[in-house]
Amino acid sequence: LAVAVQHGLLRHEAEARLALAMFTIARGEVDTASLQLHTALDRVRRLDDIAGQARVLTELSRLERRRGDYLAALRFELSGVELRRRLNPPPELWRSLLNLGVLYEQIELLEESRRYYAEALAESERTGQPGQIADVLNGYAGFLNDFGPASASQALAMAERALRLQREQGDMARIGSCL
Repeated sequence: LAVAVQHGLLRHEAEARLALAMFTIARGEVDTASLQLHTALDRVRRLDDIAGQARVLTELSRLERRRGDYLAALRFELSGVELRRRLNPPPELWRSLLNLGVLYEQIELLEESRRYYAEALAESERTGQPGQIADVLNGYAGFLNDFGPASASQALAMAERALRLQREQGDMARIGSCL
C-alpha cells in the first residue's frame, strides 16, 4: 500500500486497501476496514473502474452486515448490482443477487428475498459454473426450508443438486454446508 501511494498507482492502491480491509475485518477491526474500503472506493471511482467499484461496494455491504446495519448493507449491495448490470458480462452478478436474497431474508422482506434468490439462481445457471450454481442452490434451499412442508420438497431437491455439484468439485467445506 505504501509503495502504491508513494508512486500514485491508484489501481494498486485500491487493491492493496481492499486486501488490507479483508485482513482487518478478520481481526475484528471494522472501523479500520471501513476506512480502507471507503478509500478504495474513492480510488476506483477516480479510475472510473465500474467492476472495481462494484467489488468494493459488495465488501462494504458485507462489512455493514457484520455490524448489523442491514439497511446500509442493502444500499451498498444494490449500488453494486446496478454497476455490475452496466457491464457485459456482469462480473459476479450472481453473488450480489445472492447477497441481496440473504439481506432481504434477514430483514424479513421474504417476497423480495425469494425474487433475488430466484434471480441469483438464473444468473448462476447462465454462467454455467458448477460451484456458483451450487452456492446459490444451497442458500436458496435454506431459505425455502424455513417455509415448512409446502416448500420442503423444492428445498430438498435444490440441496441434493447442490450437494452433487459440490461433490464433483471436491470442496469439503461446501459439501458439509450442503449436507
